Amino acid sequence: MRNKTTIIWIAILAVLASPVAFLILPFFLAMLMTLLMIIFAVMVTALALTLVLLISGVHTFSTSFSLLSVSLASTLFRLGVGLLMFGGALLLFLISFEICKLIVKLITPSIR
Repeated sequence: MRNKTTIIWIAILAVLASPVAFLILPFFLAMLMTLLMIIFAVMVTALALTLVLLISGVHTFSTSFSLLSVSLASTLFRLGVGLLMFGGALLLFLISFEICKLIVKLITPSIR
């Protein structure tokens, strides 16, 4: 049994050897570039969401002390929400970092 990548390359070369290949090749390359851009956009979106949650959590936590003059319950609620956002940001950062590592591991062998 041949290697899977060898079979895929033979199939691609067989399609490209046909006279229709000049019409198929640009669409194939466009689909490949679109897939790579979508993967990159997902990675950037996850990291941006992490950054926004982190900043919101720190801001909510730090501004909760200004509510001490209003009531203790609202101060404690705001402290809890700030800590929840901060913890969610840290968890999301770890998850998105692992997903980014996985995507890079999956893409790297196909480039070689």
